[in-house]
Amino acid sequence: MSWLFLNGLDKNFFYLKKFSFDGYALLSERRNVLFSTGMDGNYVKSLAKKSGSKFEVVTYSSYSEFKKILRKFKGNFSINEFNLRVSEMRILKKRRLRLAGRELAKRRSVKNEEEIGKIAKACKHAREIIEEVGENLKKGDGERKTAQELLVKTAEMGLEKSFDPIVAFDTDTRFPHSSPGNRKLKRCALIDYGVKYENYCSDITRMYFVGNDGETRMLQNEYKRIREVFNETKDEIRAGKKASEINEFANALLKKRKMHMPHSIGHGIGLEVHEFPRFKSDDVLKKGMVFTIEPGNYGKYGFRHEDVFVLRGRARRA
Repeated sequence: MSWLFLNGLDKNFFYLKKFSFDGYALLSERRNVLFSTGMDGNYVKSLAKKSGSKFEVVTYSSYSEFKKILRKFKGNFSINEFNLRVSEMRILKKRRLRLAGRELAKRRSVKNEEEIGKIAKACKHAREIIEEVGENLKKGDGERKTAQELLVKTAEMGLEKSFDPIVAFDTDTRFPHSSPGNRKLKRCALIDYGVKYENYCSDITRMYFVGNDGETRMLQNEYKRIREVFNETKDEIRAGKKASEINEFANALLKKRKMHMPHSIGHGIGLEVHEFPRFKSDDVLKKGMVFTIEPGNYGKYGFRHEDVFVLRGRARRA
């Protein structure tokens, strides 16, 4: 028998079975077995029952007991090599393992209409939150305070974050993954944030400007140029093209403008913020894929604009 071994918190397990739990799973065409501590056994059984699928639930009292139980399951094991702990590798080290991570990632990269709808709602809420916070920024506001406002508004809407907010003011914007610090706003703000809707993620980046002096107007113009690259790039996307072609196209546009982007033009998104397709790879773009487009340029100041798209032959904003 061939088994797929997954951690119960692995997003691939949620994708396949529509729930998560703290434990392990062995999945096959004929049997689905869940392994949990005795303390959580009844809870896992209730989750399994609600899912509508048939599961066997096996409990264990210690990790060593779990290892002994697992030895009773014969056959080949497939694993998600992208999400495997050292302790799990030790359990499985004497087995012949098949790597299934790439196969699972490719399967998840093409979304169905239900998934696309959830991502679209996550994006709608993220845009609303970012716009409400960003449009009310004023000189003297702090990065940490602004990040906290994003989180508070997320909680007020009954949602959860996709990732910790990136809030960067003025020259902190030159760091693509800047963490909110003590800087106070003088001229420009970059907000990169996303929320989840029914487990599906969003990832949106916007920039805001305060004041009207010469340097601020210059910064606004640079952001306008980045948005031009953003629009030209998304219009270039077609089903059947390689993701790397889109990355190369965007970099050529940036180079013409004497700009430099140290990251790829985007990334797939879904149950996780970063999924397939990968834009520095030869992944072929297919209808139903959902991904970000996020051109950027980083010097004394940084500029980035990001939104999420679904591929319907051409790219359409999610």
